[in-house]
Amino acid sequence: MQFDGNPAYGRITNFVYDATIQNRLYATTLEKHLLVSNDNGANWTVLYTLPYENYAGQIQNMRLAKNNTALSFVEFYGPGSSLNVLTVLELQTLSVLKQYSMPEMEIGSNFGDYGIFDDGTLNTVTIFASNETDYVYHTKNGGTTWNKVFDASDYKGVIVNGISIDHNNSNKILIARNGGAGNVDGGLLISSDSGETWSLKLDGMILQSVAVNPHNSNDIYAGTGLRWTYLDQEEELYHSTDGGETWTTIPFTWYAWETTGPLNNIQAIVFNPTNANNIIVWKRTKSSPQMTTA
Repeated sequence: MQFDGNPAYGRITNFVYDATIQNRLYATTLEKHLLVSNDNGANWTVLYTLPYENYAGQIQNMRLAKNNTALSFVEFYGPGSSLNVLTVLELQTLSVLKQYSMPEMEIGSNFGDYGIFDDGTLNTVTIFASNETDYVYHTKNGGTTWNKVFDASDYKGVIVNGISIDHNNSNKILIARNGGAGNVDGGLLISSDSGETWSLKLDGMILQSVAVNPHNSNDIYAGTGLRWTYLDQEEELYHSTDGGETWTTIPFTWYAWETTGPLNNIQAIVFNPTNANNIIVWKRTKSSPQMTTA
């Protein structure tokens, strides 16, 4: 491992590799710039800059979109700011393909995560936001109107940790949750009707992350989250091949000195954009993050 950076840009984060061009890497600065490197991080140039010079903003949650021909990211100017938008930037032309205004969240809300259904129109989006409690919103018209499809205040103490939208079914949404009092309201919620109704899987489990195979709706992974006072909870990567009806565990190693603490969790699960048989699992222990491939 070595540190790659540039004193002109300071701290760099949100690293994303191009799906087709070798050694092309995208990243963001701590504040306003989206960068590109064509030599695997040795040198960087600015690809995109947030438009409002007089406001302190950040580029967050950057990822590949539109069949790997674009980047999607959140332009975040602070809790409740009217300037907050979700942007899709086409890589070939560097033009903005789509921008979504944020739903009318409760005052002070923070952006959490999002999923975009890639059908060419990019009209269907799910967004997770948090304030004193957690909310999930869904739109089918490009953000003109939003429906609140989940409200954690209806479940005492429940925390939303991750969401996913099925890349093959725009009506299917998945929510990974921490449990509340007694940890009875955790688990994975799955909706097949855009959030009108939900079914509960992995009941009572503390879950941090969820991902659906972009080519196979039945292939789902879910990862456990922070256990805190629930040290009898499992630390597992779960796998379903039947759309979430049944689950098995995928073996991997937690270091022996880490297994007694509450801070082990699987923060992200990502399918390789060019080979869905390969996934990357980001697991975090109480001392350091680790990355595992399978």
